Amino acid sequence: MNATLNYPRLVIKRFVWEKLDSEVSIEFNSGLNILHGKTQADRTIFLRLVKYALGGNHERIDTKILEASVKVVLEIEANGENITLTRSCQHTSGKMEVEDKDGKNSLSLKEMSPYLLEKLGLPQVFTKTATQEGGKRDNPLSFNDLARAFVVDRDISYSGILPGVFERTLIETIKVMFGLTTQEIADTENAIRGKEGELLELRQTIVSIQNFLKKLDVPTLVEIEGKRNAILEGLSRLAREEQELRQNVRSKIEGEVTTYEPTKNELLEKRKELDDKQRELLNLRDQRREKQDIKNILSEEVKRLERHASSHYVISTFSFTICPRCSQDVTPEMRQREADGLCTLCGRSLIEHDDGEAWEKSLRDVKQSIKETDILIIDHEKRIGVLEKEIKPLASQIEELEKKLQSETKEYVSPIVEHLGLIISARVSAERELSRLDYEKQQRELAFHYQEYDLPKVQRELEEVKRELDELSKKLGKTTDYYSSFLAHFRRFLNQVSLDQPVEIVDWDEKSFLPLINRQPYKIMIGYDLVITVIAFHYALLAMGIREPKVKSGHPKLLIVDEPQQQKMGRERYLQVLNLFGQLANENNEPPQIIIATDTQDIPSNLKGFGKKLI
Repeated sequence: MNATLNYPRLVIKRFVWEKLDSEVSIEFNSGLNILHGKTQADRTIFLRLVKYALGGNHERIDTKILEASVKVVLEIEANGENITLTRSCQHTSGKMEVEDKDGKNSLSLKEMSPYLLEKLGLPQVFTKTATQEGGKRDNPLSFNDLARAFVVDRDISYSGILPGVFERTLIETIKVMFGLTTQEIADTENAIRGKEGELLELRQTIVSIQNFLKKLDVPTLVEIEGKRNAILEGLSRLAREEQELRQNVRSKIEGEVTTYEPTKNELLEKRKELDDKQRELLNLRDQRREKQDIKNILSEEVKRLERHASSHYVISTFSFTICPRCSQDVTPEMRQREADGLCTLCGRSLIEHDDGEAWEKSLRDVKQSIKETDILIIDHEKRIGVLEKEIKPLASQIEELEKKLQSETKEYVSPIVEHLGLIISARVSAERELSRLDYEKQQRELAFHYQEYDLPKVQRELEEVKRELDELSKKLGKTTDYYSSFLAHFRRFLNQVSLDQPVEIVDWDEKSFLPLINRQPYKIMIGYDLVITVIAFHYALLAMGIREPKVKSGHPKLLIVDEPQQQKMGRERYLQVLNLFGQLANENNEPPQIIIATDTQDIPSNLKGFGKKLI
């Protein structure tokens, strides 16, 4: 046997469930593993947590269970590579910790699916899903979509084959499990869907443009070109007329209207003169304001200097009860210093520190500056008065010139300008029509290009991709070989379990991609016969890749079956089912891994050695 024939291969080696107050840890073996102990609910939760550790959703796990748990750790072997997956139970949407041969990494739940598919060598397949807007979009077939084919949940999986799964997703899942879809085939099929989408979009665009042209009664390209040439010729004629009229306007101004040009020039000069005077007036008013501010500052300085100069004498006469410099009461100490011939403020000799002359000079200088500032203010006010008198008649002159110029323009130039306006209006209309024709021409050329070049190009590419798919399918072998392998194992399972409804013929329906029983849909089976048929389906998917007649399937060689005995199929049938799984798991050199959850008392004696007790 070729060792790689059993790939893809997923083996669960160890699972750890860390709770807030305890820890559950179970090691699994290749081959058969019978999980027993505690209650049915406990075993179901345990298996759902295993799937949760593989990136599955938490919807079927009770919230109280997750709140009482810390994390789950799953050690797996994917195509021979050891991988450890850790997922928090407190933050169900958070990232998972992954450790493999490349080291440790954190992956989001969205990233987990392509990661596991890549590690197992399973293809990334896209399916078309309807949108709310009525369109369709490509959705990737996730690892957990595929897991529905090898994880049998006690509450949802026994009512039918992959119940609740959309038809297209079901078909693609089974094709991957069969091995009919490899990564090359998936890529090619995705490329075909892409090309078909391009083709459909191009056809819709062509039809849309053609309907638009038809609705507007758009002429042909030849007719459009003829109309364009006629419009361009008309535009040239209008341009010549416009040029002649403009020349006439200039002639009128220079000839018949002899006063127009001098009046215009005089008006421009007067406006310039007015602007100059207004700017000068504004500037003088600013300077007058600045000089007044300076005068106010100098006046305050005069008061300060006068107060300082007089302070030498005022206090010494004892005619005041407060200090003229700080406006505070004169103290006895100050009077004593005065009596001693000293400065009442600092205690130094008045004779030795006489600086009165310097203060008097500063006072004279500041007063002189105030006088000079007053002179400048008076000069500014005189000039402001002159300008205000000059501006008023100048404004009146400008108003008279504007009226005169307007009258001459209306009498001589306006009729010509009116004619010019009509020419310009006609030119605008012609240019608008030319723009419309250019747009119609563009649409015609675009439709022609799509129909004559793009559409055939995409059709050729589509045919080429389809040929590639045919070649890959030929390399894969006959699809009937895969159907035959599945049906052989499906039939064997049903024939070795005691059923109430006889199974005479099993066949494969390529349309629904599901088995037929007695030439009818498998759901003719009812009650526990339907349950056994569902289990037989999952058994056959697994067996077709490891037991003759076998094919190179895409099944990961892992099957988890939750509480088959709970389906009340009866003790005899249950033992027959369990023994069939035991034989499949133990009769191969590289056995698949089968994990079955059941009550301890329901384990047959010959299989007790495969028990894994949940404590």
